[in-house]
Amino acid sequence: MEEKTPEGKADFNFITSLVAHCVTAAVAANAADKPAAAAASDEPTEEKVAEKKEEPKVETKQEAKPAPAEQPKVDANEAKNDPNFITSMVAHRVVSHDSESKDTSKTSPPAKKEEVKKDEGEAKKEEVKKVEKKQEEPKVVKSVPYEESNKFAFIPSMVSHFVTSFAPKDTPLPAVGQAAKQDSKKSVDSTDSAKDTKQTQGEVKENEDNADKNVRNVTSGEKPAKKGKSKQAKEISAETLAALEKSWDVSKDLDLAKVLNKARLLGAAKPAPLPQQKPPPKFAISVDKLARLENPVGRIDACRATLFRNIAAFPSKELSSSERLDLEKLIKKIMGVRFMPEDITGYYENMFKKNPREQMKVFDKEVIFNSGDVQYRDPPVSEWKEGSGIYFNNYENLIIKTNTGKDQLIITSAESGHDIRSVVVRLKRAIDLIEETIRAITRKGFQHKDEAFIHSNKHLYSHGFDLSFIVCYPGFSKEEEKYIKNFGIKHGLAVTKYGKRSGLYELTVSQKPEDSIGAIIYRAVQGVNQMGQEEDSLLKKHKINLDNIHEN
Repeated sequence: MEEKTPEGKADFNFITSLVAHCVTAAVAANAADKPAAAAASDEPTEEKVAEKKEEPKVETKQEAKPAPAEQPKVDANEAKNDPNFITSMVAHRVVSHDSESKDTSKTSPPAKKEEVKKDEGEAKKEEVKKVEKKQEEPKVVKSVPYEESNKFAFIPSMVSHFVTSFAPKDTPLPAVGQAAKQDSKKSVDSTDSAKDTKQTQGEVKENEDNADKNVRNVTSGEKPAKKGKSKQAKEISAETLAALEKSWDVSKDLDLAKVLNKARLLGAAKPAPLPQQKPPPKFAISVDKLARLENPVGRIDACRATLFRNIAAFPSKELSSSERLDLEKLIKKIMGVRFMPEDITGYYENMFKKNPREQMKVFDKEVIFNSGDVQYRDPPVSEWKEGSGIYFNNYENLIIKTNTGKDQLIITSAESGHDIRSVVVRLKRAIDLIEETIRAITRKGFQHKDEAFIHSNKHLYSHGFDLSFIVCYPGFSKEEEKYIKNFGIKHGLAVTKYGKRSGLYELTVSQKPEDSIGAIIYRAVQGVNQMGQEEDSLLKKHKINLDNIHEN
């Protein structure tokens, strides 16, 4: 049996007490009806008088009944609260009622068979009518006082039915003083009622053996024993717990680690943008663009292109004697056969160790004249510092002066004639190889700031590039010096007297801060062409014959 709730126990105790009240009421009602029936039967009628005359008097001896045994006294308050006592009281009432009915049947004279049958038939009809009325009327459970319980008639045979037809364990009992709810719309078929009775009978049969025991357990508040094995909580061992914890360990899950790392990176603050390092400046002109340049068409004795550079490995503005020697060794090394091709490599002249006569031999070379260094030929010869010298390539059209001025390196590509395109291409090739070799040896290139090379010539701006032409203009020489200078400035050229010969000038290209290498070269070519055309007009004006000049 299933365990009943405390509410179910209270309802069952109430039903048990109700049964006891009903039994006592029924006994009292039967006891009240018997004297009335006896009195009615004792009334004198003609038939009874005649029968009494005819029947002989028979003496009836009443058998002496044994005196009932004295029962132990029970406290009223304990009896009320004891459910076992109430249940035994119900059984005692039923038994005493049956014994009293038997005694009355023995003492009362037997009635006629016909009257008895009629009375039984009428009683059955009345009982059936009462049952039908009770079924039709809504059942209301009331708590009836003991004094009013004598008014109700109760059939003793219904006590056992009332006990066995106790409500199923799942159905809640109605509370005291409240009407039980019924569905008036439900119509019970005969088959359904038969099934219900079968189920009830089956439950009764299953509970026949332990019915009294279960009733006593319920009324006494004890829990009935459950059938089957009791489920006990299994104890988990420490090893099992350790295994479970290990199975939940996700610290070594690579996929989860990737997801968590991605979430961490997404949630992290954005790092500060790295400063963008601009590439170092270079001699920015392509060889293809140089190949498409047009050379000037005027009379030009020589042309040169010069670059002023300082090495980042020697950051001091004024180098010491040891630093100058180290710079000299570096230039000898990078300009050797090991690093440079044949047209770039050559030999080095240490001007500090040469006497004035040896120095004059060096300055008599044509490349010195074409490079714009003709002033070295004039006495007095300039003093050279330790580590100062000139590097000449094998073809003597490229020179590198080291430690000769405010700049560490002065690289010049020069040749006779007007082929400025070849001069610039040679210079570009040489400076690229030199810078690459210096970076390979010192891990640094040329000194620069932002996108501008650092040098001492402010009029050359960011490129440190100088482009010059050596020309002979006898027509301009007949005019005032002011005339040629103004004409040169008008066409982007700076005109200066060059050497001792008459009519010899150096034309240097004027630059702007925004100029590129290509713009500087283009301005030089156009300016030289304009100067040549003006020279031709001045020759005609002054009737100068160039053949006589060359002969002289």
